[in-house]
Amino acid sequence: MLDRASFRRALTAGLTAGVAMLYLCAVGLVEAFIEREVVTGYVTLGRVMLFAPPLLVGYWIGGKVTGGSRQVLSGLVAGLAGGVLFAMGFLIATALSPGIREVLLRITPALLSFIAFGLDPLPGAVLNVAVAAALGLIGAGSHALPARVRRPMAAGVGAVVLLSM
Repeated sequence: MLDRASFRRALTAGLTAGVAMLYLCAVGLVEAFIEREVVTGYVTLGRVMLFAPPLLVGYWIGGKVTGGSRQVLSGLVAGLAGGVLFAMGFLIATALSPGIREVLLRITPALLSFIAFGLDPLPGAVLNVAVAAALGLIGAGSHALPARVRRPMAAGVGAVVLLSM
């Protein structure tokens, strides 16, 4: 179980990830890289931009807490918080679409469809929450790996993303 301070830290970190995800969409970076593939036929750079904040926050928060189960739980809380905030923003943008484009020009129907994984808005929002929670969990859980395994994996993934740009 997380103590109050660890829970607040994980919640704050997760909300920060949610804000980062919303920002990346609002300024048009995600949409700009929807077509750029990182792994051909599977993962685009736009998807990586949405996946990175909860994964990185999960990794960061997992390093701040001691104890394996507390690390994983803090990553799950952070991922859930970020995913819920992002899903709420997505649902609001969908409800206000197309009028939202008068203020936020980069929020297009193509972006909203991409965010929803091509599903209807509500299932897409739920899927985004689940993905963000899983990524927070994976990020925090990676601290369970030995450093000699974790470091080369992180360097390899980082290199693939960097080279895809």
